[in-house]
This record gives sequence, structure tokens and C-alpha cells, in this order.
Amino acid sequence: MLGARFRNQDGWSVPDSFGNHESEISAARQGLSLADVSSRGKLVVEGITSEEIVDVTFGGPTLDVGSGSSVKDIHVYRLRTDLYYVSTFPGEEDATHNLLTEAALRQSELVTITDITHGRAELCMIGSESAELLSRLCGIDFRSASFPNLTARQSSVAKTSQIIVRQDIGDLPAFSVIGARSLGEYLWDTIMKAGQDLNIRPLGHRALADMDAI
Repeated sequence: MLGARFRNQDGWSVPDSFGNHESEISAARQGLSLADVSSRGKLVVEGITSEEIVDVTFGGPTLDVGSGSSVKDIHVYRLRTDLYYVSTFPGEEDATHNLLTEAALRQSELVTITDITHGRAELCMIGSESAELLSRLCGIDFRSASFPNLTARQSSVAKTSQIIVRQDIGDLPAFSVIGARSLGEYLWDTIMKAGQDLNIRPLGHRALADMDAI
């Protein structure tokens, strides 16, 4: 695929590079790139005591619906009053799941904690044109005034159901779409086609690591 070279990471075959990773970084910094970051840990916490469980586990500020925070190298987003999405570094999902489960066992009300890492694909659009690209596939306003860093929504992207999070990389805007793994290839192809006139380039994990993004 696009000349990708792959390597194994935490049970995943991930694209290490698409050629010269330094040129990939330049493309991201100068315009627009797309990365497959499906190996990131992904969990959901759902139930009427989900707020208490997330607070006990991670601390941090109380989140409004649609907002997120970065705590202990983990990103937490509140999708509904009773539903949170948790993003971790690759391979950290099991430890994070255990921490959340320990907190849930101390609650009397029912709450579910689900590891969706292997059932969901995550594609990340990075660069100054990422909001423009995503707006072509989804009806949400992705400009910074309406969709700032550490914001999350559930919506349709290219007619597929996705969690959309903004998780900037340094000063670069970055938007991830998280949805059914079976639709990952379709969504990748759709995003690449929609971004052709914006000179979109694929980005490998070596370049992401150099950008401290994974």
C-alpha cells in the first residue's frame, strides 16, 4: 500500500514508513498527512457512575460533554454524560482497563468498561489543512473556534459512524476518526481521495515517533 514498509508493534502490523520519514514529517508540517494509528489503546466507560470512575482513576478536571483532557499520558473524552472514551499509548490498554475496573468494583451502580482497541480502526489527519479535509466528509464545523484541541464528538464521516477527536501534535492540528475496523480500508481510501487536491501524504509510525505523537 503506497510503498509502505511494515513492522510489528504490540500485536499489530503497522506502517513504519512510506519512504523517507523525514519527508513525511515535512509534508505534515507544511500541509496535510494521514496516519493509521489503530494500534493506540481504545476503551469506553459507560454507566451512571462513569464520571466517578474516571475521576478516581485519572483525576483531572470535571469534563463537559464534548470536551477532553490529557492526564498521565492518557487522553480522556466525555462523549455523553454517562459515556467516556479513553485513548492510551499502544500496549497500555490492558493496564488502563485494570485501573478502571478496580475503580468500578468500588461502585454500587452498574458500569461497563470495554476495550475496543482491536475492534476499531483509528485514522489521524495531521496538518494545517486537516480541518478543511475533515469538513468535506462530515457536517461538523472543525474550525478551532468551534472544535478546539481536546474536543470529541460522535458523528458520521463519509457515511460511517465514527468517534471524532481533536488531539493536536505540538502546534499541528490533528483529528482522529475511530470506527469499525472493517471500514478502515474504505475510510483510508476515501480520505486520501478527498485530500488529493490538498496534496495529502501518508505518514508512517517512524515519523510519528519523531514527532512525539505515538
